[in-house]
Amino acid sequence: MCNIKYALEDLREKYPLYRQNMFSFFEDEETLVVDKIYLRLYESYPEDYRGIFSVWHGRLNDLFKFMNQKAESNGHYNANESRELLELIESIGELCSVLSKKGIEFRLAEAYDNKLKEVSGFLQQTCGSAIPDTYRPIRVEKHSPIFFINADNLPKMINDLGKEFNDDYLRTQLNQMYSTIESNPADAIGKAKSLIESCFKTILDSHNEKYDKTESISSLNKKVNNILELKSENKQIKKVISHVAGLSSSLGELRNNYSADHGRPIRKFKPPSRIEARLAVDISVTLVRFYWEINKTRDRQEENKDND
Repeated sequence: MCNIKYALEDLREKYPLYRQNMFSFFEDEETLVVDKIYLRLYESYPEDYRGIFSVWHGRLNDLFKFMNQKAESNGHYNANESRELLELIESIGELCSVLSKKGIEFRLAEAYDNKLKEVSGFLQQTCGSAIPDTYRPIRVEKHSPIFFINADNLPKMINDLGKEFNDDYLRTQLNQMYSTIESNPADAIGKAKSLIESCFKTILDSHNEKYDKTESISSLNKKVNNILELKSENKQIKKVISHVAGLSSSLGELRNNYSADHGRPIRKFKPPSRIEARLAVDISVTLVRFYWEINKTRDRQEENKDND
């Protein structure tokens, strides 16, 4: 059974963002191993992947720049760099395999993907590598990400919902929430609650309805219900609407119980399971989809009234 959490832990240990500074007077002083420009490229990515992608991007660029130079000089790629690049290729492939088994497509920018496949054919573990005459220098990318967790392969319900949002922040929340179910269940639960809050606030904003920044999720829910006129004379429908409101409130309570933002004695803290995280994520997506579609329907009705 593949486990994304353990795979990412191994990669973070293998490719750390910081290393101890051997030339410092302070024993615990550490140095960032990658240019900050790469960290900025991945700052919107899930935390579990951010550091790994930043380090990989920086190392690939350094290794490819050196290969470009060697191709134009003596055509021989040094042994250490050959081994490091082969190791990187292997690690990238392993992560791709683990994520694909969980239904998450991880991919590289096409130019880098093609070049890694090409160099895999001539890189050697010992004595360096002869660079073939057919090799063409790759243009290294410093201002755009080259690693992607492809939202197109998220579960259909999540992917469809993401396409509904014109808001990049909401789409990013969806992607990050799903990506952390396996690696950080507590974080996924927190993001599930935040997604519902963001949806409620987006709807309230679109109707120019005021709310307090610290307002509870249940209070936001009531305001949204009033704006969308979620009421019915049918007892069963009224009960369903009541349960829907209860779900959003319960999800907020669940997040408070498990969130790292709320301090608690370590011995008494039991982290949530992947199953609980997936339940929270599924609930949040269902609720957001429900409210978002009703809001769209109300907007269309208002437009039709104006046109009549």
